Amino acid sequence: MPGSNPVVESDDPILTPEQVASILRVTRRKVVKQLAYQGTIRSFHVGRELRFWMSDVMAYAHEQTTIAEAKRERVRKRRQAQLDLATEPSRIRQKKVV
Repeated sequence: MPGSNPVVESDDPILTPEQVASILRVTRRKVVKQLAYQGTIRSFHVGRELRFWMSDVMAYAHEQTTIAEAKRERVRKRRQAQLDLATEPSRIRQKKVV
């Protein structure tokens, strides 16, 4: 049946765990154990060998970058609020005793 096998017709490059590890700058073990087997990144087997689609790897990398940027922004805002509190004169000291 034409169009029933998306892997055959896809022009999305297929990567090995070593290639994914290189792109994400992690170990092959992390790619296999934490990302593939836990279902974080879609994968499939060709015989006994694990394979990944480039688009899924890039989507994961983009998602992780977005999460990291949001976390950095929250930390920056929290630190700024702490600095503002530390440099703001205390309201108790501003009250005049009559």
